[in-house]
Amino acid sequence: MIYIYYINIHNIKPCDFLEHGSLSYLISTERLNKINKFQKKVDKLQSLCSELLILFALEKFGQTHTDKLVYNYNPFGKPELLNYDFSFNISHSKDYVICAIANHEYQKSIGIDIEFKDVNTLLTINPKIFLTEVEYLSLTQSDNISTYCDRLLDYWCMKEAYVKYLGKGLTQPLKDFYIVSKDNNNNIFHNESIVNCNMMSLEIDDKYSSYLCYESKQKIFLQEVTCYELFSILNR
Repeated sequence: MIYIYYINIHNIKPCDFLEHGSLSYLISTERLNKINKFQKKVDKLQSLCSELLILFALEKFGQTHTDKLVYNYNPFGKPELLNYDFSFNISHSKDYVICAIANHEYQKSIGIDIEFKDVNTLLTINPKIFLTEVEYLSLTQSDNISTYCDRLLDYWCMKEAYVKYLGKGLTQPLKDFYIVSKDNNNNIFHNESIVNCNMMSLEIDDKYSSYLCYESKQKIFLQEVTCYELFSILNR
C-alpha cells in the first residue's frame, strides 16, 4: 500500500504553527534551519508541513516518533529517512503540500509532484524546452487553450514525478525520455524502451495537476489531512 497525505494550507494561520513551542524538540534541526532561511511565511509553512505530514504518515504506520527525523541524501540530493525503513517523497505548490510514503520493502522509490494551474504562466512557456517531438505533437493536437494548458502541466508533473522517482531530480534531462498517455495509461519510454514503473494521476483539486510515479503495483490510499489533525501532532 502506498499512502498519500495532503493538506491545504490556505486557511492556516502561520503563527499557530511556526511559533509553536514544540518545534525545537519535534522537528529535525535540519528542517528548522531550512525554515529559518526562508523569507516568506508561505515558504516556511510549506516546509514545516512537509515534515509534519511525514510524521503524520509514520504514526499511521504505527511508528512512534520519539526521536527527530534524520535524513540521508543520495548523490543527486534526494532525501531518505535514516531512522525509518520507508520510502517517501514530498511536493508542494501554492496552497497544497503532499506526501507519498510506503514501506521500503515493497517500494524502493517513489516520486510525487503537484503543480498549480496558472494559465498565464503556462502560456509563456516554450514547451520544446522539456518536451520531446512525440510529446510536443500530442500537445499541439489540443482543442483549446484550456486543454493545451492541462496537457502541458500534466506533462511537466509526470516528468517531475519520474525524475524524482529515479532519484535524480532535474539533473536528469527531461528530453531523454517521453511519455505516451493512452486509455488512462501513462507509459514512459527511456532509450526507446518502456520503463517498468507506474504513473498515476491524483485527484486533488481541479486547479492543480498531481502525479505519482512508483515501482511495484500496489493499492493507493489518498487522504486529505485537516489543519487540526496536523496541528495535533505539535501538541503531543
